[in-house]
Amino acid sequence: MSSTAEKQRDNEGLLAINAALETENSELKYQVDKLNHELKLLRIARFGQKSERFNPDQLDLFADAELPPIEAPPEEEAEKEEITYTRKKPKRRNLQEISASGKYPTEQVIHDIDEKDKQCGECDKALSVIGDDKTYMLDRIPAQIKIVEHVKLKYACKCCEGNVKMAKLPKFPIAKSIAMPSLLAYTLVAKYCDHLPLYRQAAMWQREGFDINRSTLSSWVIKLDKVCSPLIPHLQECILNGLYCQADESPIQVLNEKDRKNTQKSYMWVFKGGPPDKQSVVFKYHPTRAGFVAQDFLKGFKGYVQSDGYAGYNFVAADKYMYQLYCMAHARHKFMEVVKLTKKKGLAHEVIKMIKELYKIEREARKKGLNPDEIYALRQEKSKPIMDKLKVWLDEHIQTILPKSPTGKAMGYMLKHWEGLYRYLKSGYVEIDNNGIENMIRPLALGRKNYLFMGSPTGADAAANIYSLLATCKANNINPYKYFKKMLENIRYCETEDDYRQLLPQNIVL
Repeated sequence: MSSTAEKQRDNEGLLAINAALETENSELKYQVDKLNHELKLLRIARFGQKSERFNPDQLDLFADAELPPIEAPPEEEAEKEEITYTRKKPKRRNLQEISASGKYPTEQVIHDIDEKDKQCGECDKALSVIGDDKTYMLDRIPAQIKIVEHVKLKYACKCCEGNVKMAKLPKFPIAKSIAMPSLLAYTLVAKYCDHLPLYRQAAMWQREGFDINRSTLSSWVIKLDKVCSPLIPHLQECILNGLYCQADESPIQVLNEKDRKNTQKSYMWVFKGGPPDKQSVVFKYHPTRAGFVAQDFLKGFKGYVQSDGYAGYNFVAADKYMYQLYCMAHARHKFMEVVKLTKKKGLAHEVIKMIKELYKIEREARKKGLNPDEIYALRQEKSKPIMDKLKVWLDEHIQTILPKSPTGKAMGYMLKHWEGLYRYLKSGYVEIDNNGIENMIRPLALGRKNYLFMGSPTGADAAANIYSLLATCKANNINPYKYFKKMLENIRYCETEDDYRQLLPQNIVL
C-alpha cells in the first residue's frame, strides 16, 4: 500500500511539474512572440514605409527574416483587397499665363543674331524681322539688405520764430530697435515656419556681409512675444465660442525649468476650433502632460471635443456640456501595425477594409463640397451601416482571440472607445479623425529636429504664441509673412479689444 501511495504522489508531483513547465513554456512563447513583434515594428519604423497606405502586392522588405505570425485565426482567406494608388505626374506650370496675369513682374530679354548674319546670302539685301519665338523661364531675386533712413521734417513760423512742429515716426513693434516690421516678420517665419534656428539665421546674415548675432535675434523673438501676446486670448475666445474643438499634445524639451531636469519632457498642448471658415489654433506650453491643462483651457466650452485616447481628456465625458469624440486614425493605426507585420490575411485586414470604406465616404463629401447638413445625411445613409456592422464584427471576434495579442489589443482599444468613435456620425460639423490638428503640430515636430530644444520657459511661451498665429494662418490659407508684416505694422495702434480682434489672421485685411 505504501509503495502504491508513493507512486501516486510521485505521479501527482510529476503532473504538477509538467503543468508548471507547460505554463512557463506558454509564457516564454508569448514573450518571444511579443519581442519578435516589437522587433519587426522597430525595423519597419527604421527602414520601412512610413505611410499607412496598404498594398497587398508590395514586397516585404524583411521577407528573408519572416517571423511566424502571433495570431493565425481559423478563417478562410479573405478576398484580395483592391487598393490601388496612382502617383500624380508633375504638371509643368504655364509661365506664359502666369506672366500675363500680372501677378509677378516679367523681364524681357531680347536675343538677336549677329549683324553679319542679317544679310541675305542670295541677294545680299537686309533681312527683315518676321516674328519671334518666346520661351518663359523662372528666376528669383535674392533677398537684399537696405537701410531705411527715416527723416522727420520740422516746421516753424519764421515770423514768430516759434511754434515748432515735427513729424512723428510710426509706432514700430520694438521701440529703439534697428529692425523694420518686414525684417521681424521674416525672422519669425524663418524660425517657426521654415524651421531655421536663430544661429543659422545669424550665419546667413554674416554671409550677406551684415553682422546680426544670435542674441539680438533671440531678443527680438522674446520682445515680439510680448507684442503679439494680446492676440492669443482672442484666438482662444474663438475656439470656446465654437461647437467643435480638436485637442492634442506633443513633447518638447525645455531647458532651465524650475525644479526639473533639462532631460525631462515638457509639452505643447494644441487646440483647434471656431467657425469652419475662420478656424483658430492655439499652442499652450506646460511642463507636464496633466489633464488639467486642457480642462482649464476648455473651461466654459460647449460642444464636441475630439482627441486621442489619452486619459488626460477623460474630464470631457464628465462634463454635461461637452461631447467626447475619439480619433478613428488612432484606432486604425493599431490594426495597421498588425497588417504591416504579416502578409497572411487576418482579422486586422478585415477591420482596415471596413475603415477604408468609411474614409471613402468622407472623401466623397469633401469632393462634392457638401455642407454640414448634407454631410450628416450622407453619414447616416452610408457610414452608419458600416459602423454598425463593424461593432457586431468586433463583439463577435473579440471572444475568439487572445486579449494580449496585437490584434486583441487593437480590438480592445476600439471597443473601449467605441462610443466616442461612433459619435462623429451625429454631426456634420465634426471630422472622423484628429488629423486636422495633427497637421498643425507637424511644423513643431519639424522645428524640433532643427533647434532640438527651447532655451527657457520664456522662450517656450514665446514659441507657443508664434506657433498659434502661424498655425491659424495655415488653417485659413493665409501667407504667414504677409500676415506678420501687416500685423506688426499695426498692432501698436490697437487701443480696444476689437482692434486686436481685427488683427487676427482670419480677420486681417491684407
